[in-house]
Amino acid sequence: RSASASHNKRITFLGAKVSADIDKELMAIFSTEQLMELAGLAVAQVTHHHYFAKNAKNDVDEEASTAKLLERKIVVVCGPGNNGGDGLVAARHLKQFGATNVIIVYPKRTDKQLYHSLVKQAELCGIPLMDNISDAVSTNGDKSVYTSSPIVIDAMFGYSFKQTASDGVREPFATIIKHLNEQKKQGLIETIAVDVPSGWDVDEGNIVASHSGDASSNFVSMATPDVLVSLMTPKNGLKELPKNVPHYLGGRFVPHQFAKDHGVVLATYPSNLQWVDITGCEAL
Repeated sequence: RSASASHNKRITFLGAKVSADIDKELMAIFSTEQLMELAGLAVAQVTHHHYFAKNAKNDVDEEASTAKLLERKIVVVCGPGNNGGDGLVAARHLKQFGATNVIIVYPKRTDKQLYHSLVKQAELCGIPLMDNISDAVSTNGDKSVYTSSPIVIDAMFGYSFKQTASDGVREPFATIIKHLNEQKKQGLIETIAVDVPSGWDVDEGNIVASHSGDASSNFVSMATPDVLVSLMTPKNGLKELPKNVPHYLGGRFVPHQFAKDHGVVLATYPSNLQWVDITGCEAL
């Protein structure tokens, strides 16, 4: 764990309503593009740190080792909203950081100029965009350690998403989530959740697990991720996240006076980083 985690013993966790209220106020101060760029950059930096830079640190030729690790496939699964936009930004930055095998799965595209621009930026970086999750995570029989276990960044749904027992998750995302969960169960992929694992309730957490005995429920959600990157502040539904799951925080854009006015205790970020390790932090 990063040494920076020791500076954050207790920080604010927020529920859905307060998160939405604060987000709305922030969007009146900053542009959506600014917030999305900083959030996506943090996700990319965490991914690079956790899977590449950290694992190469003890090697004699650290640079060469990092370059080899960066050959590992990264699949960024994007939803139609802001969480998906964060994923599009993260994919672009990972490519710029040297990742050679980045793929975006974006089956339901948003018809807004911001998202058109994010797609164009990704394409100009040489990142392929796909609709089919099976094709994206497939390794075509390649058993190389660097490609046989893709890293999947779950950027489908964020804090504003809420499903019901009758409606569940709309397609094609219900099928995507089920496929990824099966792949994860078999040890074929590792997952990074952006803000909240897709399908989890922001206030209650993994509602699929809590309704496992209800045969009539249509709830669908991602399994517990291998890594979580919360944005702005962690959400209440993550209080029960297993302590062995690395938990990072990004979205270093909340002004200190703004946080003070809203009674929010922010995490302390180290130096110039856009992320901080908050694994094991207690919720206020």
